[in-house]
Amino acid sequence: CQDQAELDPDLRELRLESDADAVQVMTMHVSKGLENEVVFVPFLGVKTGPRSNQSLHLHRADGGRSLVHAKDATPEELDCAAREHVAEDTRLAYVALTRARRRCYLYWGNSNMCTQTALGYLLHGPGRASATKSEVKHGWWDTAVSKKKDWLQELQNLADRSEDAIELATYPLEEPPPRVASPWSESRPLAKAKPLPTHAPATWTTISFSLLQRGAKHADLGRDLAEPLDTPLQVPADAPPSGIHAFAAGAAAGTCLHEILEHTDFAQTGAPAFTQHVRSVLQKHGMLEPSAHRQPIDPVGPVTAALHTICSTTLPGLGYAFADLKPGRSRAEWSFWLSKSKVQPRELASLFAQTGNPSYAERLRTMADGALTGFFHGVIDLLCEHQGRYYVIDWKSNLLGATDADYTTERMQAELDANHYTLQYHLYLLAVHRLLKSRIQGYDYDQHIGGAAFVFLRGAHHDTRGVLFDRPDRARIEALEKWIQG
Repeated sequence: CQDQAELDPDLRELRLESDADAVQVMTMHVSKGLENEVVFVPFLGVKTGPRSNQSLHLHRADGGRSLVHAKDATPEELDCAAREHVAEDTRLAYVALTRARRRCYLYWGNSNMCTQTALGYLLHGPGRASATKSEVKHGWWDTAVSKKKDWLQELQNLADRSEDAIELATYPLEEPPPRVASPWSESRPLAKAKPLPTHAPATWTTISFSLLQRGAKHADLGRDLAEPLDTPLQVPADAPPSGIHAFAAGAAAGTCLHEILEHTDFAQTGAPAFTQHVRSVLQKHGMLEPSAHRQPIDPVGPVTAALHTICSTTLPGLGYAFADLKPGRSRAEWSFWLSKSKVQPRELASLFAQTGNPSYAERLRTMADGALTGFFHGVIDLLCEHQGRYYVIDWKSNLLGATDADYTTERMQAELDANHYTLQYHLYLLAVHRLLKSRIQGYDYDQHIGGAAFVFLRGAHHDTRGVLFDRPDRARIEALEKWIQG
């Protein structure tokens, strides 16, 4: 008759769950002081020992203790370490074998280096634990254990003397499965190589706005691709710049100003801590010395004043100050990827012409053409949300002139078109548009997209505050989405 637990599915499931909870896996050290009904000890036949790259704790003859690195130990110290390791393994083996109340299963076999273990010593050794290192390596284990031919009989004699406390069971090695002939074992004529294609197929690439911009400048002006994009403006000698306009120009200066804003609390730009933050970042980038700039200045004051004005003033187009942003509602250096499939950059010209920007469309026709397949990568300086609308903010350190009067709307717009920043903020808004579509239930472009603002930091004291703002129509962003999807 079968057990009722095997017949009743509910009882069988309960039995499986309770048995699973009853199984515990632990080390020999953790098992000290514990008892279990049934114990399995599978790894006493695995050799352990001090490694050549570890320290040895030794007991000296005078009763003291020493800590010696194995590589620096003398032969006598290595002998001592070998003896102590044998003794410790033997004590652990005793702990493991005495944890069972009813039954203990022990695996033992003539496997690789199993003779150099405490279990090899206990079952087959000469009964002494005072072996030297040389004996451990070459003597009593090899001669008294590995050279024996009657291991099984010796274990059986031990079981016979135990008065049925020990039972010996052998498990023969399974025969390996028969080898299957490989289909390539016979010599076969090689297939004829296929001819190379007449043209290389388009490969997947990763491209950024900077690369598109460099290609456009190269095609339009014939410049060297290695030339920096932010070329310092040459100001006549009779109009020396001052204040923020005397601050250094170029890529290094732009990186410095970007890092200041990346780690700025916009609501605290009037505090002394912000001035110290500006000083630290300037020093980090080698911009603290007066000689590092276009005219000798102490840069901390002009930079602090310009950024405080930008952050604390209600900005044209945006209608709010960056200091008004709530904590946690902005993200600096927001990175995104857009997949693209066989798109032609010059197709953008027709797109902008059809959606109401023919003047910039003519600028786009200068961009180097060529099919692109892969991913477009961009990093938005600041992505923020204010009163339910999302805005793309881009900091610009471009030098447009030597005075505040050079940062008019017309001058900044010309700079945007000339450097294809217009394309940049359209692509950035497209990335935010696609993100919000997947995150906001009931998303609507007209309701949730606030627009994009370029902030020319050197124009902080002009009436424009150096801000050029735009909010493209939904039709243009949706057309861009179709374009980038190929």
